[in-house]
Amino acid sequence: MPMAKGIPFKVFIGFFVLTLFLPIPSVSAAYSGVKITTKVVPGDDDFFVETSAYGVYHPGDTLSAPNLTEDEFPWQSFMFYVSNGSSYIVWRGDFSSKFHGAFYSNGSWYLLLQGGYPLLRIDGKPFSRTYPYNSTYTSITVYRIENGCIEPTWVIPASSPGVFGSARLENSTIIMSSYSQASGRGFVVRVPLKSFERYISITNASAFADLLSAVGLPNGDVIIFFPELYYFRSNGTVYGGMFRNGGFIPIFRGNETYIFLYNGSLSAVPIVRVDLNLGKVFPEITAQYELRTCYQKNSTEVPVSRTPAGTALLSLGIGLVTGTIIGYLLKGWRRKS
Repeated sequence: MPMAKGIPFKVFIGFFVLTLFLPIPSVSAAYSGVKITTKVVPGDDDFFVETSAYGVYHPGDTLSAPNLTEDEFPWQSFMFYVSNGSSYIVWRGDFSSKFHGAFYSNGSWYLLLQGGYPLLRIDGKPFSRTYPYNSTYTSITVYRIENGCIEPTWVIPASSPGVFGSARLENSTIIMSSYSQASGRGFVVRVPLKSFERYISITNASAFADLLSAVGLPNGDVIIFFPELYYFRSNGTVYGGMFRNGGFIPIFRGNETYIFLYNGSLSAVPIVRVDLNLGKVFPEITAQYELRTCYQKNSTEVPVSRTPAGTALLSLGIGLVTGTIIGYLLKGWRRKS
């Protein structure tokens, strides 16, 4: 069949083959993001924060598709300690870190760690350089912390029960109430929404309240946090939000995850920052907690005095010389007699 006038057959074939190597535009888009899970473990007047970051993939050309996949293991995990207005990072892990946890019981903290990197300073030295602590972190290790000292232990007690609650929005006020008010340990806290808006650019107030959880400390402080957050980018802006009924609901603009403290007034502690370009999460708390070893103060071992090697050799030499002289004198005395 003759080609159209003005287009030689060889030119047409060459153009057709060239188009086979051109990239074909995708007919659907996919959103990649980060999921943050947060757990708060309360003590008497302090608490631990455990945060894990997962990579998430949301296929589809909008953020309202029902399919959502998550990695089986967290990309990164962090543990933070907060006390008396100070915040510290104590541990971070990656894919190889299968176990990490904080437990509070009867006035003592217990850390269960395997893998990762303990970010503690003991007696002024980094954790990994302090005897008798594990420098490989490959085995499960339990540590007990009390009154600023740390020691290995074999016991993992049951955690002291905390008083947790949920939040709701009423007339521009976030109301947090505990589940166990009848026990006498409950709490009801009212915080104006504008107090949160000093730290977060809220786009959906009711969903913001629904996503919050709270836990009370014996001193009356209330810790407010997001147990679960998703971060995605839409129209060039990073949003933190949640998935509900198969769709992503943007709640606030920004890429930071906060823990809020309320003791008459609200303050915010940023704990991690999300970078969607890298698909990673970075800790916002970098200070390390200073501890001392418990053995120096509470050791029950009886000290054993050991003679230095040099002194032992010198004593042996003196003994040999003295014995030789005495033997020579005794031999001469026997001959005279």
